Amino acid sequence: MPTHRSFCRICTSLCGVLVDTDGDTVVRVRGDREHPLSKGYTCPKGRALPKMHHHPKRIEYPQLNGEQCSWQSALDDLANKLKRIIAEHGPAAVGIYFGSGVGMDAAGYKMSETLQAAIGTPAKFSPLTIDGTAKVLVSSLMAHFPGFNARPDYDQAKLLLLIGVNPVVSHGHATATPLPPPKALRDIRDRGEVWVIDPRRSESVEFASHHLAPTPGTDYAILGYLLRETLQQTLPDKLSQRIQQLDALRSAVEPFTLAHASQLAGVPQQDLAKLFDALQRHGRIAIDTGTGVTMSRTANITQWFAWALMVLTDSINQPGGVWFHPGFICLLYTSDAADDLLCV
Repeated sequence: MPTHRSFCRICTSLCGVLVDTDGDTVVRVRGDREHPLSKGYTCPKGRALPKMHHHPKRIEYPQLNGEQCSWQSALDDLANKLKRIIAEHGPAAVGIYFGSGVGMDAAGYKMSETLQAAIGTPAKFSPLTIDGTAKVLVSSLMAHFPGFNARPDYDQAKLLLLIGVNPVVSHGHATATPLPPPKALRDIRDRGEVWVIDPRRSESVEFASHHLAPTPGTDYAILGYLLRETLQQTLPDKLSQRIQQLDALRSAVEPFTLAHASQLAGVPQQDLAKLFDALQRHGRIAIDTGTGVTMSRTANITQWFAWALMVLTDSINQPGGVWFHPGFICLLYTSDAADDLLCV
């Protein structure tokens, strides 16, 4: 049975895989232990690729009204409908969805961009705008660019906060890690602390130091408490250097006392105090959020507080904090030399 070396295209981790085939049948997908980044790790989605590839309901030919047709007929029908919609309602009535499959296909993505430009529609959507709109919004508001999604410094972080995200299963969210998540979490736990904030005891908890299980949608209260206490403990000159509209931030987090945050989140006061002590002890914090945050009603405020806390603790683009990931694969080494940053 031949084996082919390839990589998984389900998410931006791009894990190395070995694919066993029997003729045209994909028999098995497993992790490639020789891959320099994923080192043999794959998530359940990657290992399920054979079932997806040969699913009995897989669409393998164009259809019109449930019946098989030629590509020419399908494309003509689609083009005629697009023309009618644009003529009646204008280009903005057509939305273009750049799904994950297109995102991993350079030619397909370029064709989608060309189609969008030809139609002239501003309506562009992606997986991130569907299930992670808070990240796009907060990045736009705080950094004036929608694409800043922070990746924890897995090599040097000593305090990692995972909120509504389960990297052991999903690699993370938006800017996922290609490293084997269990090892990455164990390494941080061994040199520092990993806190998982999730109502569910997820698979990632098994590799963490601490687990807080707040009432769903109340993550913001925990971050509000951390912000409030950090503001009180930070020297005024550092506050003025790092925070704009400081009075507005103070006012926003003032209600989140230890007692109030504990009541809102349904988390014991001593656990919240222990988390703040960890923040004081380690200085910097790496926060990673997932769909547990971004698909909740309180997504925007939770994401905003996460950014604000990392800015306040000098954890943005700093060793031990988070990096703004400029490429699909980014190798960040511990040296200060600029040449040690390699992105592809």
